[in-house]
Amino acid sequence: EKRGRLTLRERIWHHYLTSLASLATTAQHWRERLRDYYEFRRRAITAGRRGRAEQYVLLAEPDRERTARVVEILLRQGIEVSQVQKPFVAEQVEDYTGQTLARKEFPAGSYIVDLAQPAGFLAEVLLAREIPAKTHFFYDVTGWSLPLAAGIETYALGRAVSAESVSLSARPEVTGGIVGATTPTAYLFRWQSDAAARLLARLLVEDYKAYVAVKAFTLGGEKYGAGTIVLPVSDNPAGSRRAWQSWPPRKVPRCMRWRLSGPRRVLIWVRAASSFCASRWWRW
Repeated sequence: EKRGRLTLRERIWHHYLTSLASLATTAQHWRERLRDYYEFRRRAITAGRRGRAEQYVLLAEPDRERTARVVEILLRQGIEVSQVQKPFVAEQVEDYTGQTLARKEFPAGSYIVDLAQPAGFLAEVLLAREIPAKTHFFYDVTGWSLPLAAGIETYALGRAVSAESVSLSARPEVTGGIVGATTPTAYLFRWQSDAAARLLARLLVEDYKAYVAVKAFTLGGEKYGAGTIVLPVSDNPAGSRRAWQSWPPRKVPRCMRWRLSGPRRVLIWVRAASSFCASRWWRW
């Protein structure tokens, strides 16, 4: 204080003393703290039916693995999540752009988070598009919108629905597979998930010949967007059936694809930097 600043050592010591004081105070007033904890969670159940949103729906597609990771985060925080078994229709739906829909149909496999639960306040803070900091105790996480951070299509329901669903106790299992005939002319997988990027990187490292579709196309009635990865059987080792989606009827026209090369990376570590922020990894 005399110098007008605190050293790192002093700050650590202050945090340490604050932690001990908090523990001592909690131990002395444990009845009040338990009652406060109970009332806070009880109020969340009631508030879950009085707010602007009563439920949140997270779509599993197109990146099922990424959505499953977000669901796992919610479960670890004690938030109740259920997975829908059949398609359902909801009314008073709002998307993350703020657009309101009178009704919308959601597919089977979607995830529902009902705010009328003991952890409803925390669930709202983590899932809402925007939360005024003054309205919640969780002031330090009100900017952490998980759907926005993960790029997951999510909707807020102004009226709760009773869809056929099962409660989850662990991260949902996400599996891959091959769709199509046993003797394809090419393997295709859409560029829609983190797993697609990892798969492509692994294939290129193993010297597979991969191409990217520069235009959308349709094969056998199935639509594929620009960015779809194509692996012609004729350009790659025999018997190379992997966990990617295939479609065998016809070859993708060569005028619609672009050859991809293996990844090239360099890691640079800046040493003897003047601050921590100046010392970081740069990736290409």
